[in-house]
Amino acid sequence: MFLRRAFLRKQESRTLWIKSFLFLDGRFDVILLVYNFIQKDSGETLLKMCREKNIGTTLMKTNPVGGYNLIKESMEALEKQGKDVPPVYKMILPRFKLKADKAAEYIKKHNLQNNNEIREAAIRFVLSNPDVNAACISFRNFDDVENHLKLSGARLTAEDRALLAAYREGCGPFYCRHACGQCEPRCPYSVPVNTIMRYNHYFGAQGREKYAMLEYAKLSGRQADLCQNCDGYCERACPYGVPIQGLLLLAHQTLTLA
Repeated sequence: MFLRRAFLRKQESRTLWIKSFLFLDGRFDVILLVYNFIQKDSGETLLKMCREKNIGTTLMKTNPVGGYNLIKESMEALEKQGKDVPPVYKMILPRFKLKADKAAEYIKKHNLQNNNEIREAAIRFVLSNPDVNAACISFRNFDDVENHLKLSGARLTAEDRALLAAYREGCGPFYCRHACGQCEPRCPYSVPVNTIMRYNHYFGAQGREKYAMLEYAKLSGRQADLCQNCDGYCERACPYGVPIQGLLLLAHQTLTLA
């Protein structure tokens, strides 16, 4: 309860800071912000404020889908490399796997197998908000261009809402909120949690594997291998229940050049 209240107070102060800096200053015509169907509360507040001040809005990180599959693949790879897995992984991953198995059951029950379908619904979700002016979406090939362009002007359906609600319920705990920053101050090793999880997002969700790995390599001395010897302060501090210590360890495995 204390953490939740502290989180809300921080969010309120952040909103006040944004209001005074962006809107009373008056120097900006458009802003770029994070908004998606899982990380939406602060975004909706900011979008409303922008509408009131006639400030244009462009979205990033509109697609929180795909992280779970990367996590599953990383866990399976670790299991195959059993002899190389540090003892701490054997302690953390079973706890992590409980949530993963529960999510897998939820995915099967609600037929959440088609990630492309969920991604399209996620984009329709953000574009259905009348306070959104544009969404910045990564294209990997010409097929992506065609598939995404058809979503412009598309309406969010009742089926889309049900699909996104089911995904949020089943897989939401595996989505580390972008630029949240709630757990990072609790780390005794000063591991840059937000930065590492952003690089992991580049690798898994955006397909920028080489860039993500090279950037992670620059964090020499502050990488997530330090999380092996930790009691999980970050995980206990997360207001969303994200198993962040396990995610960081898996990110280290994914992003490390070997």
